[in-house]
Amino acid sequence: MRRHARRRSRPRRAAYGKGDDLRNGVVPSGEIGNMDADGTDYLNGGAGADKLMTGSGDWTSGGEEDDLFVLGDWIDPAAPATIADYDQSLDQIVVVYDPESATAPELTLEPSETEGNLWITLNGVRLAEVIDAGALTTDDVLLITPAELAAL
Repeated sequence: MRRHARRRSRPRRAAYGKGDDLRNGVVPSGEIGNMDADGTDYLNGGAGADKLMTGSGDWTSGGEEDDLFVLGDWIDPAAPATIADYDQSLDQIVVVYDPESATAPELTLEPSETEGNLWITLNGVRLAEVIDAGALTTDDVLLITPAELAAL
């Protein structure tokens, strides 16, 4: 009797890049507005200046050189993302907001339960935990519109 291997559901792993890469961990769900629908992804930029589109539960590591970590309201508050290797002297974190929203965007940083880590929040909703955040302040995080993101 022949046995078939059972397929396990595993998170997608974006391969290490060799240059300036776009790593996209966001799969919009038509049923939940703009929420990311595919669960945890591991986004690894590797060498080069990378753009990491970060979704719900994603673990991001930009690697070498200056990287752009992109967060937004598509991240499920029950599954915030993780930024594993933010370097204040090289990297940039941006939070995309809806300019048509009735609520003005309010960006804050909150201490994490883990010493040295910080939560990035938009209107009180946790989007991502920055590991070893160092001297990260809200001045280091840019609030941008989707149109401004498209221009980057």
